[in-house]
Amino acid sequence: MLSRRIALSILVAALLLSATVMATQSELQLLRQVSQGLFVAANVLGVWLVVSLMRSGRR
Repeated sequence: MLSRRIALSILVAALLLSATVMATQSELQLLRQVSQGLFVAANVLGVWLVVSLMRSGRR
């Protein structure tokens, strides 16, 4: 279970970094939209990870 959380944390960090680079370096509107989608995905996964951590602490 711990390895899944670590993998998800790494995935969220990678999504945030790639979205940031794409948003700052792109001149195309399509890449900006993709980076916004990556930001949304990273936020959703991050919230899910925090909720999962909080729920597992109650046991």
